[in-house]
Amino acid sequence: MRILALETSTPYFCAGLLEVENDLEVLKLEQIDFVDRAHAELGIEKIQSLFLSANLKPGADLIVVGTGPGSYTGVRVAASLGLGLARVWKAKLVGVTTLEAIAATQDGVVAVSLDARRGNVYSAIYQVSNGRILEVLQGVEKRSLEGFQALIPEHAIKLSDAAPNPLALARLGLERFKRGETELTLEYL
Repeated sequence: MRILALETSTPYFCAGLLEVENDLEVLKLEQIDFVDRAHAELGIEKIQSLFLSANLKPGADLIVVGTGPGSYTGVRVAASLGLGLARVWKAKLVGVTTLEAIAATQDGVVAVSLDARRGNVYSAIYQVSNGRILEVLQGVEKRSLEGFQALIPEHAIKLSDAAPNPLALARLGLERFKRGETELTLEYL
Protein backbone atom coordinates (compact mmCIF):
# COMPACT_ATOMS: atom_id res chain seq x y z
CA MET A 1 0.00 0.00 0.00
CA ARG A 2 1.31 3.43 -0.96
CA ILE A 3 0.41 6.29 1.38
CA LEU A 4 0.69 10.02 0.68
CA ALA A 5 0.59 12.25 3.78
CA LEU A 6 -0.13 15.99 3.53
CA GLU A 7 -0.02 18.59 6.31
CA THR A 8 -0.53 22.33 5.74
CA SER A 9 -2.01 23.75 8.95
CA THR A 10 1.30 25.23 10.15
CA PRO A 11 3.76 27.49 8.24
CA TYR A 12 5.34 24.27 6.88
CA PHE A 13 4.28 22.26 3.85
CA CYS A 14 4.82 18.69 4.97
CA ALA A 15 4.47 15.81 2.55
CA GLY A 16 5.47 12.19 2.94
CA LEU A 17 5.40 8.97 0.98
CA LEU A 18 5.25 5.66 2.80
CA GLU A 19 4.98 2.33 1.03
CA VAL A 20 4.13 -0.73 3.09
CA GLU A 21 4.32 -4.35 1.91
CA ASN A 22 3.49 -7.20 4.30
CA ASP A 23 3.72 -4.79 7.28
CA LEU A 24 7.25 -3.74 6.23
CA GLU A 25 8.05 -0.17 5.26
CA VAL A 26 9.77 -0.45 1.88
CA LEU A 27 9.76 3.24 1.00
CA LYS A 28 9.97 6.27 3.31
CA LEU A 29 10.36 9.74 1.89
CA GLU A 30 9.42 13.11 3.35
CA GLN A 31 9.68 16.81 2.59
CA ILE A 32 9.23 19.54 5.15
CA ASP A 33 9.49 23.06 3.76
CA PHE A 34 8.81 26.40 5.43
CA VAL A 35 6.38 28.12 3.05
CA ASP A 36 4.71 30.58 5.45
CA ARG A 37 1.30 31.02 3.78
CA ALA A 38 2.05 29.76 0.26
CA HIS A 39 0.64 26.25 0.75
CA ALA A 40 -2.00 26.53 -1.97
CA GLU A 41 0.37 28.06 -4.51
CA LEU A 42 3.10 25.46 -3.95
CA GLY A 43 1.05 22.37 -3.06
CA ILE A 44 0.90 20.54 -6.40
CA GLU A 45 4.54 21.41 -7.17
CA LYS A 46 5.66 19.99 -3.78
CA ILE A 47 3.68 16.78 -4.30
CA GLN A 48 5.10 16.34 -7.82
CA SER A 49 8.59 16.93 -6.44
CA LEU A 50 8.06 14.24 -3.80
CA PHE A 51 7.05 11.61 -6.38
CA LEU A 52 9.89 12.71 -8.67
CA SER A 53 12.38 12.24 -5.80
CA ALA A 54 11.07 8.70 -5.34
CA ASN A 55 11.20 7.98 -9.08
CA LEU A 56 7.51 7.09 -8.96
CA LYS A 57 4.50 7.91 -11.07
CA PRO A 58 2.11 10.01 -8.92
CA GLY A 59 -0.53 7.90 -7.20
CA ALA A 60 -1.46 6.46 -3.82
CA ASP A 61 -3.82 3.93 -2.28
CA LEU A 62 -4.35 6.00 0.87
CA ILE A 63 -4.08 9.74 1.42
CA VAL A 64 -3.67 11.01 4.98
CA VAL A 65 -4.27 14.69 5.68
CA GLY A 66 -3.47 16.71 8.75
CA THR A 67 -6.77 18.04 10.09
CA GLY A 68 -5.44 20.85 12.26
CA PRO A 69 -5.87 22.65 14.48
CA GLY A 70 -4.57 25.59 12.57
CA SER A 71 -5.55 28.45 10.33
CA TYR A 72 -8.77 28.08 8.41
CA THR A 73 -7.03 28.33 5.04
CA GLY A 74 -4.09 26.15 6.01
CA VAL A 75 -6.28 23.31 7.25
CA ARG A 76 -8.41 23.45 4.10
CA VAL A 77 -5.45 23.30 1.68
CA ALA A 78 -4.39 19.78 2.73
CA ALA A 79 -8.02 18.66 2.86
CA SER A 80 -8.73 20.05 -0.63
CA LEU A 81 -5.58 18.55 -2.13
CA GLY A 82 -6.30 15.24 -0.41
CA LEU A 83 -9.93 15.11 -1.54
CA GLY A 84 -9.03 16.00 -5.13
CA LEU A 85 -6.20 13.50 -5.38
CA ALA A 86 -8.26 10.78 -3.70
CA ARG A 87 -10.91 11.15 -6.40
CA VAL A 88 -8.43 11.16 -9.27
CA TRP A 89 -6.43 8.20 -7.91
CA LYS A 90 -9.48 6.38 -6.47
CA ALA A 91 -7.67 6.37 -3.12
CA LYS A 92 -9.03 6.21 0.40
CA LEU A 93 -8.77 9.34 2.58
CA VAL A 94 -8.12 9.58 6.33
CA GLY A 95 -7.54 12.53 8.65
CA VAL A 96 -5.20 12.79 11.65
CA THR A 97 -4.79 15.78 13.94
CA THR A 98 -1.69 17.87 13.42
CA LEU A 99 -0.78 17.66 17.11
CA GLU A 100 -0.75 13.84 16.95
CA ALA A 101 1.62 13.98 13.96
CA ILE A 102 3.99 16.08 16.06
CA ALA A 103 3.66 14.02 19.26
CA ALA A 104 4.14 10.64 17.55
CA THR A 105 7.85 11.35 17.05
CA GLN A 106 8.51 10.92 20.79
CA ASP A 107 7.93 8.26 23.47
CA GLY A 108 6.28 8.93 26.83
CA VAL A 109 3.97 11.71 27.92
CA VAL A 110 4.15 14.35 25.21
CA ALA A 111 2.72 17.88 25.55
CA VAL A 112 2.31 19.55 22.16
CA SER A 113 1.42 23.16 21.43
CA LEU A 114 1.20 25.44 18.43
CA ASP A 115 0.97 29.22 18.63
CA ALA A 116 -2.64 30.41 18.34
CA ARG A 117 -1.69 34.08 18.89
CA ARG A 118 -2.61 36.52 21.65
CA GLY A 119 -1.09 34.34 24.37
CA ASN A 120 -3.05 31.25 23.31
CA VAL A 121 -1.97 27.85 22.01
CA TYR A 122 -3.58 24.92 20.25
CA SER A 123 -2.58 22.12 22.57
CA ALA A 124 -2.94 18.51 23.66
CA ILE A 125 -1.15 15.97 25.84
CA TYR A 126 -0.66 12.36 24.72
CA GLN A 127 0.79 9.10 26.00
CA VAL A 128 2.92 7.88 23.09
CA SER A 129 4.84 4.66 22.49
CA ASN A 130 6.67 3.61 19.31
CA GLY A 131 4.88 6.19 17.17
CA ARG A 132 1.44 5.24 18.46
CA ILE A 133 -0.91 7.43 20.44
CA LEU A 134 -1.87 5.15 23.33
CA GLU A 135 -3.98 7.65 25.24
CA VAL A 136 -5.19 11.23 24.91
CA LEU A 137 -4.48 12.76 28.33
CA GLN A 138 -5.69 16.27 27.38
CA GLY A 139 -7.65 16.62 24.14
CA VAL A 140 -7.01 19.13 21.38
CA GLU A 141 -8.16 22.53 22.55
CA LYS A 142 -7.33 26.22 22.24
CA ARG A 143 -6.07 27.31 25.67
CA SER A 144 -4.13 30.15 27.18
CA LEU A 145 -0.41 29.34 27.20
CA GLU A 146 -0.37 29.75 30.97
CA GLY A 147 -3.37 27.44 31.38
CA PHE A 148 -1.78 24.78 29.18
CA GLN A 149 1.53 24.94 31.04
CA ALA A 150 -0.36 24.28 34.29
CA LEU A 151 -1.72 21.02 32.79
CA ILE A 152 1.65 19.62 31.73
CA PRO A 153 3.02 16.87 33.99
CA GLU A 154 6.53 17.53 35.26
CA HIS A 155 8.05 14.54 33.43
CA ALA A 156 6.41 15.33 30.06
CA ILE A 157 8.29 15.97 26.83
CA LYS A 158 7.33 19.45 25.61
CA LEU A 159 7.09 20.22 21.89
CA SER A 160 6.22 23.78 20.93
CA ASP A 161 5.68 25.04 17.36
CA ALA A 162 7.42 22.01 15.84
CA ALA A 163 6.83 21.05 12.22
CA PRO A 164 4.48 18.07 11.87
CA ASN A 165 6.19 14.85 10.81
CA PRO A 166 4.70 13.57 7.53
CA LEU A 167 5.85 9.96 8.04
CA ALA A 168 4.34 9.91 11.53
CA LEU A 169 1.16 11.30 9.96
CA ALA A 170 1.21 8.52 7.34
CA ARG A 171 1.70 5.80 9.96
CA LEU A 172 -1.06 7.15 12.20
CA GLY A 173 -3.37 7.41 9.19
CA LEU A 174 -2.65 3.83 8.13
CA GLU A 175 -3.45 2.69 11.67
CA ARG A 176 -6.77 4.57 11.57
CA PHE A 177 -7.59 3.19 8.13
CA LYS A 178 -6.99 -0.39 9.33
CA ARG A 179 -9.40 0.26 12.23
CA GLY A 180 -12.03 1.55 9.79
CA GLU A 181 -11.84 5.16 11.01
CA THR A 182 -12.25 7.02 7.74
CA GLU A 183 -14.19 10.11 8.77
CA LEU A 184 -12.51 13.40 7.93
CA THR A 185 -13.19 16.14 10.50
CA LEU A 186 -11.28 19.40 10.15
CA GLU A 187 -10.37 21.32 13.32
CA TYR A 188 -10.51 25.10 13.09
CA LEU A 189 -10.05 26.00 16.70
